[in-house]
Amino acid sequence: MVELSIDEALSRALRDSEEVKLARAAVELAAAEVTIARSAAFPQVNTSLAYVRTFQSAFSSGFQLPHFPRFAPNPSAPLESRVRYLEQNAQTAAFSVIQDLVDGQALSLPFGRAHTYSTGLTASQLLFAGGRVKAGIEIAQHSYAAADYALAEEIAEIQLQVRAVYYQALFAQEVETIAQAALVQAASFLNQERLRLQAGYASDLDVLRAEVSLANIRPQLVEARNATSLALLNLKRIVNVPLQQPVRLTTPLEAPTAAELTRTGLAPRSYRRNARR
Repeated sequence: MVELSIDEALSRALRDSEEVKLARAAVELAAAEVTIARSAAFPQVNTSLAYVRTFQSAFSSGFQLPHFPRFAPNPSAPLESRVRYLEQNAQTAAFSVIQDLVDGQALSLPFGRAHTYSTGLTASQLLFAGGRVKAGIEIAQHSYAAADYALAEEIAEIQLQVRAVYYQALFAQEVETIAQAALVQAASFLNQERLRLQAGYASDLDVLRAEVSLANIRPQLVEARNATSLALLNLKRIVNVPLQQPVRLTTPLEAPTAAELTRTGLAPRSYRRNARR
């Protein structure tokens, strides 16, 4: 048996409602968009790190280039000697440079290295955007406000549905109680008429009228019971209570006070975040 008051029904519905969860997610997404729009006005710093592991390359299989004499002209030698050196070694100069790369003697970057690391760092600051950043922030803030109002509307709609269904169930139970009391009263009246008939103070017509009155009340009781069952099933659906779970409504069915009838507006929302800070 689940004892359910109107406040508990409202809290369960707001906590488990898929529509409210979706509206709250939209508010969080809009708040993130505001943060993203504001970030465009701040410095942007990006870093990168890459690692390459070479398991096998053409140089790891024993590949070697033919040995060439190192191309190293002497800049302080006489002009004739330097010209003669260039004429004799110009054809092998390119092979000498390739040999240095393979052996790791040039730029300290040999080919076929097993581990390769690379890092990068970039920084930028927006100086002028023609008002696009400010407009983007304002658009994001308006989107956040719209999502916030949509959440408030969804919460109000859920509260209205829960209150309406809860009091419909209370009213149906009250009608069922009245119908049950009327049935008991009609059955008692029928017994009295039968006793009066036996005593000679009533006629068969009086007894027939009491029987008809009792028969007319029975469908009303069945209808009231069906209305109560349907109202409770609808309430269970909204507040996410298992359909087979018995429910007892603890909030009494009372007329609202004058202050409650004149009260307007929504309750303050503690979950709202101010995205304009």
